[in-house]
Amino acid sequence: MEPGYEFNPFTRPDTFPDSLAARVAGDEPEGFYKAINSAIAFFPNDRQAQLAFIGRCFDALDRVGAVPCQPAPPDYDEFWVEEPRYGRDRSEIRRAIVAEWLANGAGPMEIWTGVFFGVPDHVTPLASARRYVPKDV
Repeated sequence: MEPGYEFNPFTRPDTFPDSLAARVAGDEPEGFYKAINSAIAFFPNDRQAQLAFIGRCFDALDRVGAVPCQPAPPDYDEFWVEEPRYGRDRSEIRRAIVAEWLANGAGPMEIWTGVFFGVPDHVTPLASARRYVPKDV
């Protein structure tokens, strides 16, 4: 595992997906790198088990209505904006994210990289995002 990754040894593969979804639903977006890195940690030599675990993470995020997102550029009023590059349809999003991970070598991801997921209450649609305009002082 790369330096800086905070792996919680008390998290179990059977509870991680729902724990991730609960954090996303209750707080702010979470990086999907956590799911991918946990899949690798839980199933280090079994790609099929890794993919099945990642699928369970997607399922849990779907149950809370999470959408792909990214931090907004620094000159925007919002903090999180939707990330449309993976598609709109749930299955299209899953395929694109997994394909990107596999194309990049299917290894552990650096923290704070890749796609994040958040519930719509915490994510601004890209078309509605506003650039920050300083007020005259």
